Parts: sequence; C-alpha cells; structure tokens
Amino acid sequence: MQAAPSRTVLAIALPLVALLAACGAVPVKMTVDSVSTIDQSATDRLVVAKVRFENPSTEQATLDVFRYRVAGDSAVYRGQRIALRTIPPRSTIVVELPAVLPAAAGEELRVAGTVEYSAPGLVDRILYRAGLYRPKLNFGGQAALDG
Repeated sequence: MQAAPSRTVLAIALPLVALLAACGAVPVKMTVDSVSTIDQSATDRLVVAKVRFENPSTEQATLDVFRYRVAGDSAVYRGQRIALRTIPPRSTIVVELPAVLPAAAGEELRVAGTVEYSAPGLVDRILYRAGLYRPKLNFGGQAALDG
C-alpha cells in the first residue's frame, strides 16, 4: 500500500526536476574551425578537426563525452572520445578530434557529432551527477582541408 505515495511523489518530482534543469541550462556554443592533415600515406591520411566550444555563462561547463564523425567524398570516420575538459566562465576552448580517412576522401570534410556536458548552474550539476539530466549539444560544420 505504500507504493502509491511513492508513485505520487515521483509523478510530481520528476517534472519539477526537468523544469528546473531546463530553466537553468545555458547551452555551450560551438564552431568547426578547421581540419588539418597531420600525416599521410599512399592510402590513408590522419586528420584533426579543431572544434571551438564557447561557454557564455558566468559559471564553468564541463564537457564529458564526444561522439563524432568526419566525412569526405566517399568515406566516414566515426569516433568516440572522453573529453574531460572544463570550459571556464565566459571562455572558449578548442578541442582536437582525430580521424583516419582514405587519402582520396576529398578536400572538403564535414564534421558532426554530439557532446554530453555538465551545464553551468548548481541544479544542473546535481542532476547531471545523479544521472537525471544529461544535456547534449549537437555540433557540425564543414571545412576545407588545410595542410
């Protein structure tokens, strides 16, 4: 018989938690800056996409996990990387995402993915650590290969 009050509490608490998280979140902004060749063989090339993340908030934001892809003419590299980077308040950082593509993948590459982050704000961080709120940022852009 005690299960009913627990369900009632959950039915009230979960929407309230979601509302508080949505009110406090300040999205991190991103831009694909460039894609550079680091190394190349006759068949493959190692490239690094530089992605700029900006935190417009007055509190720090922590990047957690990147899931991304880098695509050329007929090839796609998919990667996952633990970020473990903190963006200080009102600051910008550049993250390098590596990829291996065929040498003939083209000179214009597309970069896209998601990053989970702990949003600025006390309520957001508490909910993130509890696993109740995992904001994700979709990012994407295109850059001509340089180098």
